[in-house]
Amino acid sequence: KEEDIFSAVHDYYTEVVEKTNQLLNKELILKVIEEIKKAKKIYIYGVGSSGLSAQEFMQRLLRMGFNVSSITDSHMMIINSAILKEGDLVIGISISGETKELVDSFRVARKNGAKTIGVTSLPNSSLKDFSDDLILICASNFINKRDFINTQFSTMYLFDLISTILLEDSNLRDKMQLTIKAILK
Repeated sequence: KEEDIFSAVHDYYTEVVEKTNQLLNKELILKVIEEIKKAKKIYIYGVGSSGLSAQEFMQRLLRMGFNVSSITDSHMMIINSAILKEGDLVIGISISGETKELVDSFRVARKNGAKTIGVTSLPNSSLKDFSDDLILICASNFINKRDFINTQFSTMYLFDLISTILLEDSNLRDKMQLTIKAILK
């Protein structure tokens, strides 16, 4: 029985990576990377598990020298969105694309001139309506009331890909090395 569980989880992760890889649009990912590079300030929104992914991506970008914050509290998202302006970038993570607080925050952010990039698994979700760009990732259809499998795996795959491409830039790589040295001291 344990062997079946090991195989099932392995197969799930393999399938999620493969399906996400098929969904990703290379030109869009490269465009998003340019948006990240040119943004004055970057905010990454997510609630619940998506909030944990937002914090992880913020740490990566911060260590490359970007002016970035993650916001995982729904009230703070809407407050932050109210003061955004042109030149700011908001990346919002919602696997369902229907997280009300995030969708409402995107509506306000876009109205204020910020660039919005949604990360979701549903192409026709409400998040799409307020996203300048929408990155599609694989949804987890493995989850049921008995199993507890990470729904953020495809999100982290996307952020690993973006981070790896960003680190091709020697300036960003040098800043990352500075943070590594600072931590190791």
